[in-house]
Amino acid sequence: MPGTVRNPGEYQWQKINFNKGREGSMVGRRLKEIAAMTMIGEGIIGALYPRRHLLLWKFGPKKYRKFIEASARRPNLIRIAAGAGAGLGVWWALRQISR
Repeated sequence: MPGTVRNPGEYQWQKINFNKGREGSMVGRRLKEIAAMTMIGEGIIGALYPRRHLLLWKFGPKKYRKFIEASARRPNLIRIAAGAGAGLGVWWALRQISR
């Protein structure tokens, strides 16, 4: 309030409590929602363009690259996995909203 005199030792801002028990902190809830949105986006792109999206991840050790190449030859399997990932992301996002 204007004109209010504060004690010299009084904090102007309260400390933020990041550990609020079972509900979790707002920062944690936002990070979980961002992760859920990322899962949803990955799932949708993977379902629409399975081969192109999967080949973006073709790097690293030889066994991993071979796995990616073999998976890219099965677009319907990738669509199913991507749809499941998007569904899991939606479930996780809705779970954050209901808390």
